[in-house]
Amino acid sequence: MRLFLFTCAVLSLAVSTLLAQPRAGKSPEANFSPIATLAVLGAEQAYARSLAREILLIDIRHPDEWAETGIATTAVPITMHQDISVFLRKIREAQSGHPATRLALICAQGARSRYMQRFLYRVGFRSVMDVSEGMIGGPAGKGWIASKLPVRKWIPNSKR
Repeated sequence: MRLFLFTCAVLSLAVSTLLAQPRAGKSPEANFSPIATLAVLGAEQAYARSLAREILLIDIRHPDEWAETGIATTAVPITMHQDISVFLRKIREAQSGHPATRLALICAQGARSRYMQRFLYRVGFRSVMDVSEGMIGGPAGKGWIASKLPVRKWIPNSKR
């Protein structure tokens, strides 16, 4: 549990540091293109698009969260709570075997997916969407689970 909290704190600090570096007197929001700031999907849209294989849906939550709630049936679990180079490598590996070039990130309530969407844009991923409702819902909507979208049990050490 301590490792999980430490990882969250370090990743949060790293992402907030990246986001807090404005260009020439502009706000941090000015560092990102309109595509990165506006690419948002609701849970039902994400399900339909991932089912049609138009997007690659990636669940970035912690494995403990996957175990607690399950994972969207169309999602690939790649936790953000690991070394960032491993996280990026796993995303690229998942992309290589998938026809969609667009990524969609989902977390619990939409906060982490939004941060990671911006981070991925910053490191070169240009087509990343945020499933802003998340799995359990939040300010953007009721979420995947409350929308009664399909979930599956997470099996440790499996790719799907």
